[in-house]
Amino acid sequence: MLRPGAEAHYEAAHASIPPELSARFRRAGISEWRIYRDGSSLFHLIVCDKPLDDALQCVGQLPPSVREWVAVIDSLGEPEGSVDLGLVWSLQDDRGLLDIAVDGASGQDAPVGDKSG
Repeated sequence: MLRPGAEAHYEAAHASIPPELSARFRRAGISEWRIYRDGSSLFHLIVCDKPLDDALQCVGQLPPSVREWVAVIDSLGEPEGSVDLGLVWSLQDDRGLLDIAVDGASGQDAPVGDKSG
């Protein structure tokens, strides 16, 4: 959660993050980090090849210039604004659904491989 009125500053600060920080993220196994904003609410989508806590540990001690940038970003957020979201559903984890595809001829849902229509 961002502090009221901090939205523009937050976006401007992310227009170009410190190159050392993005390089450390990549070396730690983080291949993608997207931040979405709706008003003052933020949602981070992070893709990494290990648990996030482990990846962030691999980032290591940041140089002073990067720590200054992180401090600015942190100052834009509400102190108790972080919320742990519970996973509702994941395609990757879903093994119980029949694969469904749209049959191009009829426009009807049909099981994959079923050519009837």
